[in-house]
Amino acid sequence: MPFTNPKLINTARTAAGLLAVIWLLFLAGCASTDGGRRSAQATPGHSPSDPGSHAARAAARRAALDRGVVLPIEDIWDRLRIGFAMDVPNDPQIETELRWYLDHPLFLENTLQRSGRYLFHILNEVERRRLPTELALLPIVESAFQTHAVSRSNAVGLWQFMAETGKDYGLHQTAWVDQRRDVIDSTRAALDYLGTLAQQFNGDWALALAAYNGGPGYVSRMCEANRAAGRGVGFLDLPLRTETRCYVPKLMALRKLVDDPQRYGLSLPDIPNAPYFTSVDVHGPIRLDLLAATENLRPDDIRALNAGFSRGSTPPGGPHRLLVPVETAEQARRALASLPREA
Repeated sequence: MPFTNPKLINTARTAAGLLAVIWLLFLAGCASTDGGRRSAQATPGHSPSDPGSHAARAAARRAALDRGVVLPIEDIWDRLRIGFAMDVPNDPQIETELRWYLDHPLFLENTLQRSGRYLFHILNEVERRRLPTELALLPIVESAFQTHAVSRSNAVGLWQFMAETGKDYGLHQTAWVDQRRDVIDSTRAALDYLGTLAQQFNGDWALALAAYNGGPGYVSRMCEANRAAGRGVGFLDLPLRTETRCYVPKLMALRKLVDDPQRYGLSLPDIPNAPYFTSVDVHGPIRLDLLAATENLRPDDIRALNAGFSRGSTPPGGPHRLLVPVETAEQARRALASLPREA
């Protein structure tokens, strides 16, 4: 005979009724907006107001969260969508950047696949600081999620820190270590820096992002020049150099693609809402190529996750933090116990 509890049944019915009301309210709201408009690149038959679209489901979850109802999150992309909070400027350059991404599907595919190593950690840090989750996509614009990336101006790492800015935010750069390439350290520094810029520009994220790219002094001077000339001081008002002018639209275009990939005929990679890597403490110099040669430990993982070690080895002394995939952590610990220490 099945177990029944009237109190539990009533609670379940109440919760189900609340979710149904939330969903109906959301659909009614969508019906009264222009969310069905599509760009020339959109796939016919899909729109953000389609109840089956990613954007619609994310909006429904946000509405539920606002009412204290916690709904399950399917994957990392859903977490991102729920936290989108930046104002999207009415800027035709966004469509230009969006078309570039769609015209370069291999770039987008490879970059999003690489993001799977880092996105869970970055998103955790973004949410912990209560920042807009669009920021977790910024390494696509900066480095295409390549820890070894180096720009023409010698900015390096996922977040493309210049040497002096890195030092200002506590990123050590020695003969053995460059923390600008370290996943954990550079993410901490980048989000600290972005938070500072947002405060400097009074919560205007478009200006904060422009300052992250072009420098806060440069953007402040542009604002002051416009103010002195009686012109506006918003992002679209400033006569910014081309790279900085296109920087914010690049991120906003990515937001649109992630918010509703169906609309643009995209299929985002399956990235679990779970940590990809964990840390292992090691002492003394250990060659990373020897660790990478261990069975089931992929060389590309070891290199990408530990790009902050400049000599392909952990430094003398310790302990030092080594990052390895969660699924191979125990095997890595056993291998490290038997690997020779460099002199």
